[in-house]
Amino acid sequence: MPFEALMGIDPLSLPASVYAANMWGYKAANFDPCVVASGTLVPSKGRLYLQRNYTPLSISATALVVEVFTAGSGLTAGQNFGCLYTGDGSLLGVTTDASTGLASAGTTTLTLASGPITIPAGYFYTGFWINGTTAPTLGRAGTTGKSLVYGNAPAATARFVYGTASGVTTTAPATLPSLTLDSRPWWVGVV
Repeated sequence: MPFEALMGIDPLSLPASVYAANMWGYKAANFDPCVVASGTLVPSKGRLYLQRNYTPLSISATALVVEVFTAGSGLTAGQNFGCLYTGDGSLLGVTTDASTGLASAGTTTLTLASGPITIPAGYFYTGFWINGTTAPTLGRAGTTGKSLVYGNAPAATARFVYGTASGVTTTAPATLPSLTLDSRPWWVGVV
């Protein structure tokens, strides 16, 4: 039985992305994994990529999930991580080093280092950064123009953004840096 029903919430009253994530066995996902596709774009090295999510209830997270289509190579040990931030930009937690997991194709689970981590109800961000010789090709939806995806929405409320500062290596920023709209919708699930 879906957790929403157990909590006395009508699942159909939830945003589609929240209800659907539960149907696929995730506690949250930034969009339907059925539209995840491969492509030739790879994340820029040392850039913090973020995906805005929503949960109507507080959830306990133990890991993030990404799809690796083309394995990374020469990834720098201790410089490849996933992370979670609150909707107001405070760091909730970071995964263990993902260098090995991102060097193999397939569905990759990035375990949260100090998990489980409580994500409060409301908006939150999943994120990741990658460093090494060749970054992996990660699952994403089709690349579209920013104006089509966001309309007039500011970066602070956009679904897909990246930190303007590059050079993120061993440590996640304690708070979100300045954000820029991103037309690359990377898929990340929460378990």
